Amino acid sequence: MRRIVCLVALAVTAGCSSKPAGSPPVAVAAADPNQPQVQNADYANWKQFPVGTTVVRKAVTTRDGHSTTSVETFRLAEVGESEIAVDRQNTTSRSDGSPTVANPSDTRKFPKSFALPTGMNADDFQKPSMTAKLTGQEVVEIAGKKYATTVYQWTDSTEAGEMKITVWVSPEVPGRIAKQTMTVEKTATTTLETVQAVTVPAAKP
Repeated sequence: MRRIVCLVALAVTAGCSSKPAGSPPVAVAAADPNQPQVQNADYANWKQFPVGTTVVRKAVTTRDGHSTTSVETFRLAEVGESEIAVDRQNTTSRSDGSPTVANPSDTRKFPKSFALPTGMNADDFQKPSMTAKLTGQEVVEIAGKKYATTVYQWTDSTEAGEMKITVWVSPEVPGRIAKQTMTVEKTATTTLETVQAVTVPAAKP
């Protein structure tokens, strides 16, 4: 079982396709075009980087002595005034000797802004989940570089039982997620996702 947290803004604008089948869907209220526009934090985050910027995340899920490792590579493909596009490719391997599976890449598009969904407020989109609570500030080191992060924690419900989630978020990291952990005590399942590399192309002269 593996479930990658989907930031609230991403759930509204691009869906949460990194979640495996069987995970509960993200509940999002319908957007009213007459509502105020919300600035998309994912658009703002990626737009500060040049095209070609990549971030590699590795998630290791362990249960009953077995593990599944998933490596996702995100690459900023296009930057526009109203929308950006990010390519994502996932490769999964298992400790039981199953063949490594390299999935085809897909593209996510993030609009600069979107209509505020009915029943929600703009502050909801500053957190990784509507129920997330800010628990502190920490420094996370990625490939030898230190990033200041904001830490959020919350509990989610899954088919396997209650899941405790902690996410470290930084606006300096492409995609904003610097680290995350997920634990389902009922099944003794744990997932640790870390950023393995951030590559930013040099500015053109």
